[in-house]
Amino acid sequence: MNSIIAAAFLMTAALPAWNFDADGDPAGWQANAQITDIVVNGGVLAGRTTDWDPFFTLDGLDIPATPWQYVLLRIKSDTPCTGQLFWTGDLSGEHGGLSEIKSARFQAAGDGEWQDIVLVPGWHREGRITRMRLDLCGDMAFAIDHLRVVDYAGALAPAATVDWPEGLNGWTALPGNAGRFSPPLRFSADGACWVSMVIDAKQEGGAEFLWLAEGHLGLLTETAALRPGRHTYNILLGGHPGWKGEIKGVGVRLPDPESAQVLSLTLGEAPSGPADPDLVYFGFEDGVNRAGRECRLLALVTNRGGGELSMADWHLAAGDGLHILAGPPEASRHPIANGEQAELFWTVRADSPGTVDATLTGPAGYPGQQVSLVFEPAVSAPKSDYVPVPVPVETSLDVCMYYFPGWDSDTKWDCIRRIAPVRKPVLGYYDESKPEIVDWQIKWAVENGISCFLVDWYWSQGGQHLTHWFEAYRKAHYRDQLKVAIMWANHNAPNTHSREDWRAVTREWIDKYFTLPAYYHINGKPAVFIWDPSGVRRDLGGPDEVRAALEDSQRMAREAGYEGVEFVAMSGHENAAQAAALLAEGYSGATTYHEWGRAAEMAPAPSLARFDDVVHTAPAAWERRIKDCGPLYYHPVVDTGWDSRPWHGDKSLVLRGRNVDGFESLLNQAKAFCAEHGRSMVVLGPANEWGEGSYVEPNTEFGFGMYEAIRRVFGIGDPAQWPQNFSPKDLGLGPYDFPRTPPTLDWTFDGGPGGWVTMMHATPAECVDGQLTLTTLGHDPALVSPTPGLHANRHRQLVISMSVSGPDNRTSSAQLFWSSWGSATSESASVRFDVVADGVMRDHVLDLGAHPRWRGPISMLRFDPCNFKDAEIRLDRIRFGP
Repeated sequence: MNSIIAAAFLMTAALPAWNFDADGDPAGWQANAQITDIVVNGGVLAGRTTDWDPFFTLDGLDIPATPWQYVLLRIKSDTPCTGQLFWTGDLSGEHGGLSEIKSARFQAAGDGEWQDIVLVPGWHREGRITRMRLDLCGDMAFAIDHLRVVDYAGALAPAATVDWPEGLNGWTALPGNAGRFSPPLRFSADGACWVSMVIDAKQEGGAEFLWLAEGHLGLLTETAALRPGRHTYNILLGGHPGWKGEIKGVGVRLPDPESAQVLSLTLGEAPSGPADPDLVYFGFEDGVNRAGRECRLLALVTNRGGGELSMADWHLAAGDGLHILAGPPEASRHPIANGEQAELFWTVRADSPGTVDATLTGPAGYPGQQVSLVFEPAVSAPKSDYVPVPVPVETSLDVCMYYFPGWDSDTKWDCIRRIAPVRKPVLGYYDESKPEIVDWQIKWAVENGISCFLVDWYWSQGGQHLTHWFEAYRKAHYRDQLKVAIMWANHNAPNTHSREDWRAVTREWIDKYFTLPAYYHINGKPAVFIWDPSGVRRDLGGPDEVRAALEDSQRMAREAGYEGVEFVAMSGHENAAQAAALLAEGYSGATTYHEWGRAAEMAPAPSLARFDDVVHTAPAAWERRIKDCGPLYYHPVVDTGWDSRPWHGDKSLVLRGRNVDGFESLLNQAKAFCAEHGRSMVVLGPANEWGEGSYVEPNTEFGFGMYEAIRRVFGIGDPAQWPQNFSPKDLGLGPYDFPRTPPTLDWTFDGGPGGWVTMMHATPAECVDGQLTLTTLGHDPALVSPTPGLHANRHRQLVISMSVSGPDNRTSSAQLFWSSWGSATSESASVRFDVVADGVMRDHVLDLGAHPRWRGPISMLRFDPCNFKDAEIRLDRIRFGP
């Protein structure tokens, strides 16, 4: 009875609201020194932020916390802002009880209009809230009309309903498009592994399923990518770390409630609904397709529904002037289950250059899809035995571009094939450890105005990986025509930098990289770009030690005959104080890997961010950065996009609408910025981060469009004299694609690695005497392999025959991760097991069928064989049982 009375009290107790009705009274809000000009007048608290970390604190609170409360903030500002609300009931700890896990982020539009922001904190586990902190952004004017704590459930009794077949009737719509929430619930997560939502949508976006769990802090989410029309969306919840215990409430958040409607929602043990084809891609398989030459069209189809999808009824209809020469073989037309994919190929030829339409039709009820295919004019270039000699285009300033050397195996490309085949490079799914590939990259770069590649480079305590591109560059015929520099991607684990290691890494640069004839110099010194200066500072013990380490590098470089080293910091310069600290440590320049301006803050939802907003707001970000950096010389970055769904799944930020015209506009603004501020170098975002969606290398989507925009903006001389861009196929060269790895679920390693490749922190995996061998280079080594044809229902046991040798026979932890098409690996979809580092070959039997997240088709495995450095790993066999 006492617990019932307490629950009723929590549901009905008055909740606080700060309305600022008393002029001059901030109602207990205490601003830090980075908020100035505070005025309370006419029911509004207004002020200005001046630096990078402005916030208000509210102490002495006593709020009874329930799962069904939300915080309503009415705010306006003159600048888009990513803000954050912290809360706690426990004041102990380094920050008085405040931490990331007890917080919620929000986006302020920054258009000067009032905006209702709703935060569902999920703070019920705290019991009572005694402190809150509201963080804003630097350098903006703001006004707050009110901040209120609201209970959307009232005194409603919890229900056990998990099935809403008529839609979300009776659910509460929160203000500000924060979602619709069910009445209070009380049911066990063990009783439902899947949520199935039938949604009728008018446009693309991301539908979020939300929930509040009894023992978990915060609002939990999973996302489904919306498609126009009426579809069933099945999301696996079983095994998620937050989907356990008693579920207190669920909700749905749509990108635009006016353009989408939830028709039903069910929680159950399996995916539901009829077969539902999702046409992931339909168009050219390759870029640069010419009239009179055979090419292939690809239709990539995923079944999102619960029933089996037949692939027998998919047909291609060609417009005038397009000839269908061959269709998909019957072997590719087998039915597919929920989450599985099918690839269908047609060979076609166009008579004349220009645009021709083609239409794909599918099963009954499928509306069909039309695509406009652009065929380039035929060329009469002579056939070549090798990559033709580059003809560089002179530019008005140095154009440097980041390069990610991550494409050294067929396995690495699998996520692009399955999620975003429109990104396929003109070089094919290439092996960048081959000098001929690098010669093509050099030719296309210098002929389109690109001066230098800033190459991602990895080192941790002497261990290196992804050095294959540099090794191929050393052997390339045209090596010295393209400048290169190291971008040390020091994503190092804590305590892996030291003064001794810093001297060792400097020696590596001096002996093996600065000696390259085309190594890039700034101010007469070889340049090194450092991803994370804060990691160096943390491990070395402070700025004085960093300064001493960088002075070691300068001394060593001078002793080797160089003028020194130009260190460029790629982060840690968000304000003038941080920039001054970097300058004092010995850095002379600053830049970033990306520059999105305010695009993320302006997005109505993460999946609906706009590249146009990058184009419009990045120049202001360059101005802010050059001001903040002061004497720390700032180099502007022109971004090349972001859409990391192949690597990170449907929750990823997506910059939509990227096109050649927008990219060229951004390039022109960067050119003007460099002219105004006397900059001689511009940095382009990544050339080939295909998995992250940052790419401008020639590809299926844009052909040579992005590269040709670069030379139009920065090239000097007569454009009529610039070389024509040819594909390898134009000259009778290639293809350069990796051979496809034959699918298997029993890897014996007698004839090769079978698709298993090193992902990180280990030497390249090699087959020796029928075993896959490698040495770990860090504390988080990983191997990956695609697994086409693997379905969790049919293969429930995995046996790993492996030996681990280490210096002290320690017991360590191994971990197996898995993911399905379009989802990222996560702790929730993994199993751990112990391994003994004594060199003994053992069978490790994993009962995957007992794991609640081992469901549906599995497209990729990641295996971390241990968790320490310098281990010798031998894999004798990996096999699935029934």
